[in-house]
Formats: sequence, structure tokens, C-alpha cells
Amino acid sequence: MGVWLCPGHASRDFQTRRSGRDFVRTLSGIWQANGCLTAARSRALHAHLASLTASPKRARPGSYAWPELRQQVEAAYAQGHRPHDLADSIHTTYAACPAHPPSRRTLERWAAQRRWLTAPPLPP
Repeated sequence: MGVWLCPGHASRDFQTRRSGRDFVRTLSGIWQANGCLTAARSRALHAHLASLTASPKRARPGSYAWPELRQQVEAAYAQGHRPHDLADSIHTTYAACPAHPPSRRTLERWAAQRRWLTAPPLPP
């Protein structure tokens, strides 16, 4: 079963305003006034509040934030390139990017890990 809301109340802005309290108060008040505030609905409302107050997911750190770049760099390492050969071009290419590219040390670590030697081949 779903809940049909007008565009204003269905908006993410309203559902998250004041940590979701406005949304939860509105729905619980309507359900309670109509005698249909069940335990399951009450749990759903509490879960909504909990999801908004839980700590946000943190950004993926360093090398995990650049999985495609890591695959490209490891392919270049497999062809014999060294971290020093690639670092300048990577930092030049992503200089204007709001996310910081992997550091030189990270590029060196990727080379040292030599994952391309043990990783299964990528699907075509």
C-alpha cells in the first residue's frame, strides 16, 4: 500500500524539513485522526526519522572514489608505465575537477599493489 501526497507534501524538501519532523507529524496526525495509525505505520514513520538523523554516508576515500581512473592507470602500469610518467598528466587533466584526483602517493601504491597481475580479466 502506498501513500498519495500532493506535490508540496511529496517533495523531498518537505519530507526532510526539520529533520523529517513536519512530515512525520502530518502523516501521523492524519492517520491517528482517521483511526488507522497502525503499529507498522508508526514504525515506518520512526524509520523515516531515523534515516534522516543517522550519520550521512561519508565520501569514498581516495582511490575508491576513482574506480574507472584506477582501472585505466593499472592498464597503463601493465603496459610498463610508471607512476611518475602518469602523475603529471592525471593532475593536469583533473585540475579543474571539484574532486581532488588521487595523490602521487596513491598512484605509487596502486603500482606497488600490482592488482592487474592477479585480477580476473574485465568483461568485454
